[in-house]
Amino acid sequence: FSFAILYTLYTINEREEEMAALHLLHRMQLMTNYMTMQSNNYLQNAPTNSQAYERDISLYYKDLKGQLNNKNDIISCFADEHLPAELVDMETGINLQLGNETKNTLENLQKSWSQYYQELQQTLGDSKNMPKLAAAARYISENQQQIKVVEDIAVEQLTSDISRRIEGINQVNKVVLGASFVIALMTLAGFYIKVIMPLNKAVEGFERVARGDFGHQVAIGSSNEIASITKSFNHLSLRLYAIFKLIDRIQQGSELDETLGFIAEEFSTILPINWTSVLLHNGDAKILELQKVFLDGEVQLIPRTFYSVEGTLLEQAIQRDKPLHISDVDELARQKPEYLFLNLLAEKGMKSSIFLHLSDSTKILGILVFASRQSNAYKPEQIELLNNIAHLVTHSFGRTIRMVEQKSLAAIGEFTSGIVHEVRNPLTTIGLALNYFSKHPLGEDGREWTEIGSRETKRMGRLLE
Repeated sequence: FSFAILYTLYTINEREEEMAALHLLHRMQLMTNYMTMQSNNYLQNAPTNSQAYERDISLYYKDLKGQLNNKNDIISCFADEHLPAELVDMETGINLQLGNETKNTLENLQKSWSQYYQELQQTLGDSKNMPKLAAAARYISENQQQIKVVEDIAVEQLTSDISRRIEGINQVNKVVLGASFVIALMTLAGFYIKVIMPLNKAVEGFERVARGDFGHQVAIGSSNEIASITKSFNHLSLRLYAIFKLIDRIQQGSELDETLGFIAEEFSTILPINWTSVLLHNGDAKILELQKVFLDGEVQLIPRTFYSVEGTLLEQAIQRDKPLHISDVDELARQKPEYLFLNLLAEKGMKSSIFLHLSDSTKILGILVFASRQSNAYKPEQIELLNNIAHLVTHSFGRTIRMVEQKSLAAIGEFTSGIVHEVRNPLTTIGLALNYFSKHPLGEDGREWTEIGSRETKRMGRLLE
């Protein structure tokens, strides 16, 4: 469409110039008709005395010379194929670009006019004071029709040339319009296939994920921007599924080993992880105990070790709301030998690490540690993801720790209940025996020891309660 508009504007400008040329030819026709009319009037009203003749010289002769000069200038300009600005009343002159037939017609006009002009000048004579006006009028009246015919042919030819070129413009515009229509249909079809259909699939995928089908993947059939969006969606869906599955498994976990194994397995799908461990408070808020370690997905038999919190990375991790990222474990371990746990990671070949504090609604429970053998393993987007899900993971894991503590306390309570039961039976028997002996004569020392034993038996009973 832009091409059609530019082409049309360009050709309209050319046609405007040609119309100006055509207008000049029409002016020549008017001049020719005017000269014929003036000549006929002069012949019909020929001067009868010298005074009338003098009047005709000042009027008719002067007007005739002006018409001849104007026509001569116009025909000369056509011969040069350049129309001056003042001749066409335009800001700039016009360089004519005429067809061959039009050029031939104008050349014929120029030749006919040149011959006519010379013969008319000869008829008028060389004297400006005594021109042969009557002879010139007769010559014009007899020969003007031939010039008029040539001029009519030139006008007709130029008009035909302009019409043909306008028709050419119309044909070009029709072709461009048809081509534009075809291209528009192809563009719409391509847009529907390449954009609308993939978008519809993506929207369907979004809806399925919104309904809870985490992990749903949309097929990628191209490599454009829509495919990039679909890839991002698939990546998002996989991460949502991994996070959902992780939280679900953490919620179901009731044992520390089992839950930590879940975390090591599921987090490895979204983070590069070789080491997963947990350090928990063991009564003393300033001490953390290394409870469990998973290395490359397997439980490691590492002795339980206690690590001081004060002045270490463990303290920094506890005080932060976000995970603590250590991009170069080896370098920091060399600089800070007092960071005992970090040195343990360095000894195990870990290069990057993340410390994530564990908490419930009341207090900090400990620290969850991820580490990788890769240097600078954790990218900003992965750290940001971990920041966003950290509280959810730590609270869920903290619940598991609480459940483990409660199970331990329940086990202790059950064990204590059994001990109490086993101790109460013989204690009752002892109490009955002492009561039996107290009813018999035992002597002063015997009664005293019997009373002491009875009191201690009752005290033991109260302690067991």
